[in-house]
Amino acid sequence: MAEHPTVAEPLAASPDPEDRGQLRRRQILDAACFVREGFHGASIARVAKAAGMSAGNLYHFFPGKEAMIAALVQRRLDQSLALFAEIEAATDPLEAMLERVAISLEQQTDPEQATLGLEILAEAGRNPAVADIVRTADAAIREHLVGLYHGARAGRGPPGREAAGNLDVEANGREGAHRPPANERPRRDCHAKPAGGVDRDLDLDAKPEAEAEAEVEAKAEEKAEAEAVTEVLVAIFQGLPARVISHPELDKARLIPVLRRTLKSLF
Repeated sequence: MAEHPTVAEPLAASPDPEDRGQLRRRQILDAACFVREGFHGASIARVAKAAGMSAGNLYHFFPGKEAMIAALVQRRLDQSLALFAEIEAATDPLEAMLERVAISLEQQTDPEQATLGLEILAEAGRNPAVADIVRTADAAIREHLVGLYHGARAGRGPPGREAAGNLDVEANGREGAHRPPANERPRRDCHAKPAGGVDRDLDLDAKPEAEAEAEVEAKAEEKAEAEAVTEVLVAIFQGLPARVISHPELDKARLIPVLRRTLKSLF
């Protein structure tokens, strides 16, 4: 794992004070020794020294370590959102997602980023303020994934629909082969009531209500399915940092086609 420098490199001059402030904050985050020492082990004084400034000057950019953790989480979230934006802008979201599997895999299995991500999660388990930051970012990611699920499913229909449609066509073909010609079929009495004496007009009135209920149920089922698929996707990709720590020799090239097949089966 590459070591961070003990003293940050000099910051290039910027004519815009706001831009200079953003660059300085980024420099502090890059120099922070959280990966090597953890959030509890890395004091503000040590982070300031790594960034090449005094502790008092660091407080001008970050009021404390929680603010630095929030900025690190936001930076990781921005990276994910940029990837989502590319996928959402594509004509075929699923195909765009499959094309970017290698990028996501590389991001999630970078050793330093994996260590930092696990450190953030560990701190979230101890610190309610950090937990709120992590959960807000997680909700944003899940929202985009649910949107991608619906976008990828648009026009495709639920799994199995194509096969079911083929079976329907085949069944209708068999029925048509045994159906007598129209002039030989028995005629229906338009005024006759169906068996049981149920008025056909009442039956038609009830049909729209039943269809509306079925539509509500179908939408609820689709929403639950989208959320379940999202949880599986998050579990897969957010579990990769733990795998690269536990198994550094992970064969990422072999994982790429497997991940693509998994995504296809889920969508």
